[in-house]
Amino acid sequence: MTDNVNPVADLPGGIPDADAREYGAALVRNGMNVDDINRSLASRGVAPLVRDSLEMAEFSRDRLFKDAQFMERFANGDPEAVNQLHLLDVRIAQGGGKLTDHDPSPEDYDLRVAFVVPNADPDGIRDYCEGFSKLAAALKLPPEIAQSLAAMQLDGWISRENMTAGQRDDFASAQTAMLHNLLGADAEAQIKEASRFLTEVTGTRFDIAESVELNGADIALTLMHQAQHLKAARSGRGS
Repeated sequence: MTDNVNPVADLPGGIPDADAREYGAALVRNGMNVDDINRSLASRGVAPLVRDSLEMAEFSRDRLFKDAQFMERFANGDPEAVNQLHLLDVRIAQGGGKLTDHDPSPEDYDLRVAFVVPNADPDGIRDYCEGFSKLAAALKLPPEIAQSLAAMQLDGWISRENMTAGQRDDFASAQTAMLHNLLGADAEAQIKEASRFLTEVTGTRFDIAESVELNGADIALTLMHQAQHLKAARSGRGS
């Protein structure tokens, strides 16, 4: 029987750490608090569950789907509910490993974006991919998400070239409003903190407010979510 004080107390002492963490993840899926599970794992010398891992996102989404009040708020377009579910969907779409984080290098990414601009200079495409691969590695983006964002961003840049100045302004305003609506009342604070953290991680100035104006709300929201994921991973490692 699971101990309410130490939820993993009934596990044999010699089981592998990975099995202990999988057991802890199962308890979280059944409704236990991840912080309580992590304290219990720490007492065994086992690394904690990353609260923003793929599993945690899946467990959280499952619980929200079963919450009638939440689903009613979502169906009525409540911005907080829409944003909460959207962020979980983005994390799940990212995929990734179970309960652990891999530190990628730029060489891990084989970005293919030439189809977006078939007549572009090959050297220019190569330089773009090399630069985006460095960014993707710094942000620890899963390869499939990096591929999608690289193509989306390039396609957006090309579309902007065909816009008038007024159309660019309208696009920037509409996408910014969409992002703020998704993030809720404290959108400005979230954007500022994500920008600060991403600047720290990448070593270069990173401004989400500028990103949404240039690239749209989808890319900006994905980058913000990745910032949250990295912060959670750092916290999970105790750093």
